[in-house]
Amino acid sequence: MVDLLPRAFVFEDGGHEGSWLRINYKPNPNYIPQTFEERALHGMSGTLIVDGRSRRLHQLSGYLFDDVSYGYGVLGTIHRGTNFTTTRDLVGPGVWKTTLLDVKIDGRIALFKTIGRRQHSIHRDFQPLPLDISLSQAVALLLK
Repeated sequence: MVDLLPRAFVFEDGGHEGSWLRINYKPNPNYIPQTFEERALHGMSGTLIVDGRSRRLHQLSGYLFDDVSYGYGVLGTIHRGTNFTTTRDLVGPGVWKTTLLDVKIDGRIALFKTIGRRQHSIHRDFQPLPLDISLSQAVALLLK
């Protein structure tokens, strides 16, 4: 799917704030999606925020701006407003970790079954472990 991005989207400079570079994306009108997954992905627009110093992705967000239907809506529909945000932060020297995942999916399958998914995960307080730690020591740290 990653190789699809340059073909499926048009990227625009969204400016910068300090060392953060903002890149906005929207569907490329000349791209024709080939699969169900590509149709859902191609229906999104959003923003990438990149750390200009390290050239690492800091945040990626996307928003489905219109319903995406499969089989004229009989097989299913992903509703407009479905969105996601994921944030990665520098947690140690050269170490980037996902610190936020926020997902909202709304839709319908086979005319009658409603689907809705909400996920909000925050990860923090990352601590490096010694390189020579044993399994039992690692378990003991987790159980503290």
